Formats: sequence, structure tokens, C-alpha cells
Amino acid sequence: MCTTEHSGPSTSILLIIYHSPYLTELNIHCSFKLELSLIQVLLTVLETQLPCLQRLDTQVSSINQVAGFELLKICFKHSQLIDLKCDFYFERCQYPTDSKDYKDPVPKLDALLKFLQDADKAKADAGLPIGLRLRSLMLPGIQEGYPKDFLIPFLRSHVPNVERFHMPCIHGPVTELDLQELEEAIAVGCPRLQHLSSGQWSIHEVDSSVSLIAALRSFLKSGCLRSYTAHRYYEKDTESGPVIKSLLSYHATTLEKIEFQECIHLNNQSILSLATTCKNLRTLRVNPGIEGSTSLRFQDVSTEWVCCDLTVLELFVDRRVVVPQGMAKVDIVTHAMERFFSQVGRLTKLEELGLGSRMDLERGGRKLFAKDLTLENGWLAELSGLKQLRHLRMYSDYWSSMVQEDIEFMDTKWPKLEKISFGCGDGYDRNVLQKDLWEGLKEMRPFIVYV
Repeated sequence: MCTTEHSGPSTSILLIIYHSPYLTELNIHCSFKLELSLIQVLLTVLETQLPCLQRLDTQVSSINQVAGFELLKICFKHSQLIDLKCDFYFERCQYPTDSKDYKDPVPKLDALLKFLQDADKAKADAGLPIGLRLRSLMLPGIQEGYPKDFLIPFLRSHVPNVERFHMPCIHGPVTELDLQELEEAIAVGCPRLQHLSSGQWSIHEVDSSVSLIAALRSFLKSGCLRSYTAHRYYEKDTESGPVIKSLLSYHATTLEKIEFQECIHLNNQSILSLATTCKNLRTLRVNPGIEGSTSLRFQDVSTEWVCCDLTVLELFVDRRVVVPQGMAKVDIVTHAMERFFSQVGRLTKLEELGLGSRMDLERGGRKLFAKDLTLENGWLAELSGLKQLRHLRMYSDYWSSMVQEDIEFMDTKWPKLEKISFGCGDGYDRNVLQKDLWEGLKEMRPFIVYV
């Protein structure tokens, strides 16, 4: 495996790749635009020098349209590539405008379809299976979505082996008939598809859920959905949005993994519905962006969760409560928190637990959570049954309130604990690890890792 993490792969990196014919995995993670001259060299290397490449992950901001489409063609005809992640935008992908700089991606998409059709004809004439070898695919982003005239035939005819697919937006308007065509195309053309992801591709007003809903409906015909990952998800409705409703309506019994990464907003009721409906879940991550409001209210955890086999749980929580007349707020908060931590404590198969306060709280609001993971003033004792726990993530500053008894609890009650993560966003005061408290835990189990 080779990974680059520069503003562009340097000549020396490309030279190393050039002389690595047995390379099977290449990750290009860059913060800035790739220089066009280096892209051309990289394309040549990909096409001629890496016959064993199986996985290519390209995470950059944007790539020139000509080079981007050439990259797709090279990857589509590669004899061994099975995993392609194009996490970038095509430059200047805009729909009709009077600007002289306007470059319409549609002709290039039409040419890409023709390229695939010709390749399939050649394979058929040679008695070979048609369609791409790819099992996992993320197409490059187009700011206003892919035209349905490309996406529908592409999914119907050219990716029969795909198991994981990142569903892009569709450029509108999209009719119900279009959705039915897309649904049928996925059901017929992607019989092995089991894992879906989506993201906020567009900076314009494009409904990113339209194509995703069609994909979710298609699984009723083609098989079962095992995982769904959303990046920068935004649920506009006050109740569960259409994506969550579709997940619960069609796939509650088959979903094993649900992740919301850098979530902008997910309604509280949606989080609860996933935990109380999807009984086969093994992973549930709801991770907001740095200023996200996504969180689960302690008070709303009243129904027992059915996902008893969870091995990964990551949630941000909220202490806000509605206080009935005649009752004290402190009692309501106490009972609500006890129910939540008791519920988490029943998840005895947990291997990874991540907890934090709402990200959009002021410093004073975050301090209210500080003692929640202590024995004396919090609910740490409720988690004594997590014998399989390997990784504790503390997104909020729970650690500053911990004392020796809390550390001893971790050592005795969590025998498999091997990693503790501190902080979120701008991190934490690394001097905390120099305190006797954490050095003591390191002495008790030298293999433990602090991150």
C-alpha cells in the first residue's frame, strides 16, 4: 500500500510508484488541488505501471474535467481494480450559463457511456463477462448532480458486481417515473449491492435524498441492505426525514451498520428510532460536525433498545429536559441520565463506546457533563458490564473530573480496554496524560494507547 498526503504527489513519490509494479493499494490524500502536469504523469503511471492495483482512493478537492474523465476510463478498463473511490469534484461543473468559462460535463458523460458500451461489446464478442469488475465505487462529485440520462443506464448495465456504492445526487427536475426507472435500474443492474453511502455533494439546492430513496426502494427487489453511511447529513423535517423512514420501513431487520459522519442535523427521534427498531445493528455512529446540534436527549430514552448486539456505539447527548409541573428539574435530569446509562450498560457486547455533549453548547453548558463518567457523581458504575470494551472515546472533557477510583474501575471492570481517545475538534490538553492518574493506568496495562 502507498499513501500520499501532500498538496500533490511529488516527483519522488511518483517515481516510487512507477517502480512498484506489485502495488495493490494506492491512497492519494491531498488538501489542495493536484497540479495538472502531475495528474498527467499519475494517469500514465496508473495505466501502464500498476497492473496489480486493486484499490485506488483519491481524496482531493477537485480535478480538471479532462483529467478526471481520463482517470475514470483508465480505472474502468483496469484488469484488477475492484475498489475505486473518487472523493473529489470535477472542476467547473456547472449547468447552463452564459459564461465563456462554462464547461458542461454532459458530453463527457455521454462519451463515458459510449466508452463503456464499446468495451462491453468487445467483451461479449470475445466471450467474456460484460460490465465492470468494480465491487466498490464512489463516482466524482458534480456540483448540481448527475443527469438521470447517465445514471440510470450506468447502473442498469455497467456495474453488475458492485457491492458498495456511494449514491450521487441527480440533477433535477426528477419525476416519479424517473425514480421508478432508477429504482428498477438498481434492482436489475446491481444484484450484489448491499452497502450504500451518500453525502452532501452539491453546494446548490439539489435534493440529495431523491436518488437515495430510489436506491433504498430498489432493495425490496434485489436483496437486503446491510449498511448505510451518510456524510454531512441534514434532516430538515421536525420529525424523521424520508431517508430515515425508508431505512426503517424497508430495512430495519437487515441493517447491521449505520453511520452519520460530520452530521449537520439529525432529529432526536430519528436516532431513537434506529436504536429501538433495527434489532440486528452492530454499529451505530452519530457523529456531528464541529458545530452540529445533532444529539440524543437523555429524557427521550424511555423505550428499551432492541439492538442488543451492538459492538460500536457513538453518540452525542443532550441534558435538556421538559419539567412537568410540580417536579424538580434536578430529579428529571437524574432519572433521565440513569435510564440512558443503564441502557448503554446493557449492551454487553460493546467493543467501542464514544460519548460527548452537544457540540453547539457554550463552555458553561459543556461543563455540566464533566462528572457524568465518574463513580461518585456520575454514572460510570452503570457501565460495569461492558467486559468486551476495547476503546473508550471521550469527545467531551469527562477525564478532568475522574479520580483514582474511576481509573481503577476501568482497569478491573473493562479487562479488554486497550485504547482511550480524548477530545474532539481542536483536541485536548496533552498535559493531562502526564498526570499520575493516567500514568498509573499505563503502568497497570502498558499496552494501552492514548490518542
